[in-house]
Amino acid sequence: MLPWVRMEEEGGYEHASEEGEEVEGTGEEADEPKGFFGRVARKLRSKKARRIKRVLRIALIGGLVLYGLFAAYSYHMGELKKVQVEKKGLEERIGTLEGVISEMESDKRKVEVWFRGLKRLEMGHYELWVSMGTGREERNVSMGVFNFNEAGTLTYNRGHVRSNIFTTHENISDAREIFVTIEEEWDPDPGPSNITVMRGRIVDGEANLSFPYNKSLVSGYYVIEVMSMENPSINYYSSGIWFGNNRSEILLNLPEAPTGWIYQGRIIVNDSIYLDMGRFKRVDSKDDSNRFVYDPELVPDFPGEDYIYNREHVKGVLFPVNLTDGKKELLITLEPWYWGRDPTGEGPFFIEIVRGNIPIVPYHTMVPVTVTYEKLPYGTARIGL
Repeated sequence: MLPWVRMEEEGGYEHASEEGEEVEGTGEEADEPKGFFGRVARKLRSKKARRIKRVLRIALIGGLVLYGLFAAYSYHMGELKKVQVEKKGLEERIGTLEGVISEMESDKRKVEVWFRGLKRLEMGHYELWVSMGTGREERNVSMGVFNFNEAGTLTYNRGHVRSNIFTTHENISDAREIFVTIEEEWDPDPGPSNITVMRGRIVDGEANLSFPYNKSLVSGYYVIEVMSMENPSINYYSSGIWFGNNRSEILLNLPEAPTGWIYQGRIIVNDSIYLDMGRFKRVDSKDDSNRFVYDPELVPDFPGEDYIYNREHVKGVLFPVNLTDGKKELLITLEPWYWGRDPTGEGPFFIEIVRGNIPIVPYHTMVPVTVTYEKLPYGTARIGL
């Protein structure tokens, strides 16, 4: 480049042409600084400077483009994250809804029960059922087996405590009845036995369960008299107890035992020894015992017993038994009865119908029976919790 020439007039700058002529500079050229900054200014005007400017301009434009792309990407990722959050929330709501639906469906397979008056079975077990359908389509669905421990808590067969909520594999919301049966210890039959402990119809998803028996129908007398001996001596006068008199009149009002149940009479001696009186379904027919009578051929057609001979070799009791010493009790229970035997064992069952002390009375005396005040087993059940 040509050297700059200081002009004294007007304080401006001029540069000489190749012919030595002086050329007046422009205003910008006139204001060009000296020294280092001048050199920088001159370089910026060079071709290289213009190239640098072009590169910088391109870089600036590229940066702006990248910034725009980054901004668009950030916006897109933000929107995508929002969508993912909304999707997750929707999935959670769907999962909750599915859980509610599943729970509602599960509730239709459940029965919640509360029992009163049931006791532990030493042999056999209880089983809960629901009745489905009607007519030929009627069927019974098992809800599970249970028992009780000594504290009266619900248990499984092996004594493990269980909930009072029973569950099956199918929808039972249309069930008509709920009932409880007693089953044998090793029950090969998948259906219910005929020993119903309590039953109730379902109304609006709930049922009141009760034992199929009416204690209010029980009343009457027993008589202290010997019936299996034609002319008993005075030594035997207090050894017989019967539910009819020597004129074959029935003295006891007792409903026929429900299906799956049978009456059993006993004499309790010293609060611990049970002398069998025999089993019977009706009071107008003989019982099945006659174990201690004098002559079985003379036994009348109603339940009772003469405790004259100790054919069973019962220990701790003196025969003939004095029933009117004020220390004996009469007990009549309802016992489970399945195919000619009691699946719960030989001991007295806990459903007592008559129980009372035998008073000190003379021969031929009629004594009123004492109906037990204890309630029969009952409960409530609810379907669809």
